[in-house]
Amino acid sequence: MNSFELTDHLLFTATTDKGETLSQEQCARMFDLLCHADEAETQSPPAKFNDLKAELLKGLRLQLRNTDAQHLKHEVSKLNRWAEDRIYISEKELKDTKQRIKVLNRQAEQATEPQEQLDIQKKIRELEKRQRKQRQEIFDAEDRIKDERDRMIGEIEHRMQRNFTERDIFTVRWRIN
Repeated sequence: MNSFELTDHLLFTATTDKGETLSQEQCARMFDLLCHADEAETQSPPAKFNDLKAELLKGLRLQLRNTDAQHLKHEVSKLNRWAEDRIYISEKELKDTKQRIKVLNRQAEQATEPQEQLDIQKKIRELEKRQRKQRQEIFDAEDRIKDERDRMIGEIEHRMQRNFTERDIFTVRWRIN
């Protein structure tokens, strides 16, 4: 089966001669028993097996859907954390620059020497250039996040294309002595 990940599953169906259905675990345990081959007549499985197999496949598909939902939830959560980190870092840098501009403006108001005021104004001009650049970086980060989200959604859509290949491998008739 191919969902988020390519996986193989063995489904066992079995009934007793009295028509009692055996569980998956009981069927799997039978393969742990010592046995020998017997040349018995070949019989096709009872029609009930198709119903049992359909029921098992339905359960497996539900299990895979739940697993896929967990994968999707994890991937979206990971993307959101990454996006929040990218924006937080950019906004923090911008906030720090704004704070430094505010401090320099106060210093410029208190400066008494013209050269000192000119030096402070040059620093403010440089910080304002940096501030504009940081704002643009926030927009660029948001664009990268949007592109990454679009890429991730496309990848998830592709990975969620379920392909079920069903194949009967063998039929065995058991007799336990």
